[in-house]
Amino acid sequence: MFKLQNKLDFHTTVLDLRAAAGSLVVLGVLRKLSNEEWERCRDDASDTHLIKGVIFDSKKTEAIRAYIAKIVRLYMNTVGPNIGAWTKNSLENEHVLTKAVSDKICNSEINTADQLFEMVITRLIGVDSHIVRASLAKTNRGIALGLVGYLSARHDESVDPLVTYAQLINDIEILLDAKKLNDEFYDVVLEEGGHIIFGQDYHQTIGIEILEDAIGRCYVEKRLSRD
Repeated sequence: MFKLQNKLDFHTTVLDLRAAAGSLVVLGVLRKLSNEEWERCRDDASDTHLIKGVIFDSKKTEAIRAYIAKIVRLYMNTVGPNIGAWTKNSLENEHVLTKAVSDKICNSEINTADQLFEMVITRLIGVDSHIVRASLAKTNRGIALGLVGYLSARHDESVDPLVTYAQLINDIEILLDAKKLNDEFYDVVLEEGGHIIFGQDYHQTIGIEILEDAIGRCYVEKRLSRD
């Protein structure tokens, strides 16, 4: 029974990694739209940005609320509604909590498109902050840090992933560099994880530790390439 529970935890961890990595594609599209909307937020007469560095202004509030409506609608059309938060119609359908968060964003000092994007995606839509940071990362190292941070927060939140899962971060970075974080990778790692769990020298207890071991063993056995 104990090993079956560990197998379930391991499979859940792999599925979480797969879902998180897949969501980066959606967030990449949203970020591109975010940058386009940010550039459009300018006064027609003066070309002054309506949001950047502005503290309180009605035009800023209108611009942010229009931005939020477009980003949320695109997100929901892509992945479906976040139950209890949004409908597909308009901001008039926000419930009280969502509207309060929206108002707080409108009253914040915002200086970059990425800052506004992160606020809306995490606070309103509810995407995990580690995944959002991964989507904003400029290097595969940054993406790996975000993905492992997300897995650690879900499955082993008592540790510092930079220390405890340093090897997993390195391995995922290598896989991203080689563009091998794909269907074949997940199949191979799931199989290797099963060998670890039911092997005689099994000692790991949680899914993220098994994942780290499984990737390491696949490298040693050449089932995954570092090229």
